[in-house]
Amino acid sequence: MKNINNLYHCNPGEVAEWLKKTDLILLPLGSIEQHGPYVPISMDCLSTELVTDRVAKACDVPYFPQIYIGYTPYHMWPAGTPKGSATLRYTTYINMCYDIMRSLIHNGWNKVVILTGHTGNLWPLDVAMRRVRMETGAFVATLRVESEIFALIKELNQIFDDPPEKFPWKHAAEAETSCALLYDEELVDKSKYVEGIPHNPEWLPDCFSMGDGIPSQMHFRHYSKLNHGSLIRSPFNFYEFTEPGPGHAGSPFNASVEKGEKLYGKLIEIFVDMVNEIKKMKIEPFNRDWSQGMVSWE
Repeated sequence: MKNINNLYHCNPGEVAEWLKKTDLILLPLGSIEQHGPYVPISMDCLSTELVTDRVAKACDVPYFPQIYIGYTPYHMWPAGTPKGSATLRYTTYINMCYDIMRSLIHNGWNKVVILTGHTGNLWPLDVAMRRVRMETGAFVATLRVESEIFALIKELNQIFDDPPEKFPWKHAAEAETSCALLYDEELVDKSKYVEGIPHNPEWLPDCFSMGDGIPSQMHFRHYSKLNHGSLIRSPFNFYEFTEPGPGHAGSPFNASVEKGEKLYGKLIEIFVDMVNEIKKMKIEPFNRDWSQGMVSWE
């Protein structure tokens, strides 16, 4: 069925009609990575697609076809382990996002609002967005669809049944599993539900803690708390603090379609309000042309 909000389904005439209506376009970015044994490797794409489509229709704006692969090196298990994860290199991801944003601005859009369902995308995205902003004057921004933000928004974290100690906002836990159920219940294998709580690698002293399992940081003694930043950053692979478990962080048992609608429905309300305000902004790029994209081989 044709979805006129998705440029994937639009012909050039329909693209031109969109540009008569709005100078804002959404750009959804996902990730292909393992999410434990019961939800698909496309989990971050499913949440991004669900939120992007609803926001686009509510705000009457178009969106670019989703870019499914992201930057997720820490979900690459040792060679030969069949987890399904795939990652781009850091600079490859930066260049890809930069090229897409420059192409959209070249076409005529003045505002590119990115939605990403994967936290790891944020790091290279910041580099790409800053370059685009400095070179064009266009407005670029990222809206965070990944489930970790539910821990930071009071109206959302009160919806959870699981206590904070079970990290309901984490990888394939209560929030993400609810989203997968909301998207399509047939994608979730409930027979494989299992709880998985991050733990320290054997070599890490007890004075440090992996907390809720952020693969770029750890906590030291009582000086930092779960999902609220840390005093020390250090790169980890996800299997280092989840094996011999199944590769997720949290519990799926309290997930439901209804909870998915509550959590993501409220998030969508927030984003609709935000995008409608961004639509009102008067932005005129000083450099729209990107002829380099036609000739560069770098």
